Amino acid sequence: MSELFQLRLHVTAAGLCLDARGRLDGTTCHRLTRVITAVLDHRAARRVMLGLYAVDAIDLAGIAALRMSHAQAHRHGVELLMYGPQRHVRAAIGAAGAGHLITDTAGESMPHLPVRAFRQRDRARYACPRPPARPPGCVRPARQSAD
Repeated sequence: MSELFQLRLHVTAAGLCLDARGRLDGTTCHRLTRVITAVLDHRAARRVMLGLYAVDAIDLAGIAALRMSHAQAHRHGVELLMYGPQRHVRAAIGAAGAGHLITDTAGESMPHLPVRAFRQRDRARYACPRPPARPPGCVRPARQSAD
């Protein structure tokens, strides 16, 4: 069961970061709330960043844990930024009415976020159309030799 959901706490120049990995559901959401409580009680931080880029799946219990963690951080006077969820996780959070919890301005202030997460996010936001395919029977022109 321990491989279903993992949390990694580390400090960067941007502040205190908590990276989540795996499934955030009814069987694992207690870990998130327990760790957030410990961080808020024992660390003097004004901002905690929760990276969701490696969360594979989330259900209503996981979304409720995110809401509770956000409210708890607010009560402690700490800004809890949640950023980088995969597209399907973001859709599930938005469908549950908690889309306002996700921060999209994490770019420059989150140097520890894997580059691939930015590429996926930017590729989805600024999708470039692919050049049209060659029509059938069209032959690529031969190179001219420089004789």
